[in-house]
Amino acid sequence: MPLRFLSAGRPRQISVSGDQYVPLSLSLIPLEALGQLVYLNIEDRDKGYGGGYFEVKVEPLSGEIAAFIVTRLPAVSFIEFPVDIEKLRSFESGELSDSGAGIRVDRAQWDLNADLVPRLAVVRESVLLVAYCSDEMIYFSFGDVVPSKKIEFGQFGFILDEHDFLAGFSIAAGSHGEDDVFSGILRLLRESAA
Repeated sequence: MPLRFLSAGRPRQISVSGDQYVPLSLSLIPLEALGQLVYLNIEDRDKGYGGGYFEVKVEPLSGEIAAFIVTRLPAVSFIEFPVDIEKLRSFESGELSDSGAGIRVDRAQWDLNADLVPRLAVVRESVLLVAYCSDEMIYFSFGDVVPSKKIEFGQFGFILDEHDFLAGFSIAAGSHGEDDVFSGILRLLRESAA
């Protein structure tokens, strides 16, 4: 499992962009607040980078997720989603802690020293990557794990298994201009499947 979630506070910001080269770039911490980061790179276990590539940027001292980036889309499946994402137990943004702590993850895989500072800058994981999509939602599945709950913020969501490990990431069709990113990713996925 690539990443274990510890807490879900309200993200400091939700800034999203995407294009044909970087289909999704989602920032949860303002750029001016960022210093040195640690990275989790997730690629497809069978096809490597060519089968899909995701990057999670994490603030090294707090474990707060700074950004989630899709640089290469995985194989697409238009068959039924493995689970009804809408029915997963959810932490709606209104129910998230107002601590301003953001969404925090366990930093242990970055090999913490005695002062709890990460020794590694980059951790790599290889898992089975699949994109499930419909006209209302895109779900990126990370491995053969069963989704159990989700942390939603706006139209985005981290999907977790029953032990709070990252199982996937979802994007719902949104509003307020965010549909442009959703529509762009959906178009790229459909083109890659053709």
